[in-house]
Amino acid sequence: MTQIESVWTRGAYLRTLTLSEDGKTRYALNQRSDNITRFYIDSSRKLRFSDDDTAMGVPSQMVIVP
Repeated sequence: MTQIESVWTRGAYLRTLTLSEDGKTRYALNQRSDNITRFYIDSSRKLRFSDDDTAMGVPSQMVIVP
């Protein structure tokens, strides 16, 4: 693995990162800001914030089911 960039998760206290099944979307679960943010992975493998987040009380884990 090689670090490409550092990206703010638009929240506080990142708890978990989850990758979508197709590998095109990354979800950040921010425990202290009570939200889940979504990022798209572009063709250069960099993250682009989707300009939205979901309020969720103390998110800690996420499972993506096909």
